[in-house]
Amino acid sequence: MEELFKDNATNSRANLNITGGADIAQYYISLGYYNETGQFKTEDIESYNSSLKYDRFNFTSNLDR
Repeated sequence: MEELFKDNATNSRANLNITGGADIAQYYISLGYYNETGQFKTEDIESYNSSLKYDRFNFTSNLDR
């Protein structure tokens, strides 16, 4: 187990939400980012990277009149 797995793995998340408007129209914008790294150990001498990594980006927007 010690040869294959790291002691820990990381994940992080960031969100930004913006709302506003007036009587005529209202808007909503949301941006998001999520990152996760795997727990498998990798060797620098390999010709390929066998590590697991996950990145996700989100974008949502609404406009109401």
